[in-house]
Amino acid sequence: MLTPASSKKETKFQSEVLIPAYGNIFVKVFVLFYREVLEYYFEEFTDDETVHTSREQMRIEKQDGTYGQYQRLNHILSLPAGSRARMDSMQEYNRELNLAEDIFLSYQ
Repeated sequence: MLTPASSKKETKFQSEVLIPAYGNIFVKVFVLFYREVLEYYFEEFTDDETVHTSREQMRIEKQDGTYGQYQRLNHILSLPAGSRARMDSMQEYNRELNLAEDIFLSYQ
């Protein structure tokens, strides 16, 4: 169920080892929501040295459409906090979520 956020949480730094997907190509899949910021840098360790890249940021600023679950959530986040449009969108999202749970069986 989707409810209005009352406070923002700060997250701690997270370190992950990336495994090459092909050759020297490394891939990390994640979901970044509207206005969230991902700060990142890379460290490469060899026997002799450690190489650090500069810190970079990634942010989703543009909202494209309202299709799909994550696009719908991003659309809701892009609406002004406390606005009637945001509350209506949250209610519609919850209604569709409840309908989907009633229609589709969950196999566990």
